[in-house]
Amino acid sequence: MSAAELTIKRAKEERGRGDAEVAETSYAEASALAASEGLPQLRAHALRHFAELAAERGAGERALEAAEEALSIYRSNPNESPLNVANAHRVRALASSALGRMDDAADDWRSARKLYSELSVSAGVAECDRRLREL
Repeated sequence: MSAAELTIKRAKEERGRGDAEVAETSYAEASALAASEGLPQLRAHALRHFAELAAERGAGERALEAAEEALSIYRSNPNESPLNVANAHRVRALASSALGRMDDAADDWRSARKLYSELSVSAGVAECDRRLREL
């Protein structure tokens, strides 16, 4: 297991214990490790979770930057799982909402919803519908 994977595992455990601030720091560390280890997909995964935590904690700019980088990495891989792309749109929508950019958030919620629908991820579709109603 790579150092980045071990750090992601630690971050998940920290988040599971409810320590979002420490988990956010660990995801940032995992992202840097994945970059240095030449693991772009793992970097995108860490960035996506970092962005989600940052958005939940009100750090919209930090969240948006990480979400956009994750989405860019996913889009650059022609074999990327559409679920990862949908999840990245979801997180970028959260970041945009944290910044009060509701039109941008709505665009990402719609993009995520389309992908979740194509993948038959009913929980994802339901969340997108709920978030779009709230905007």
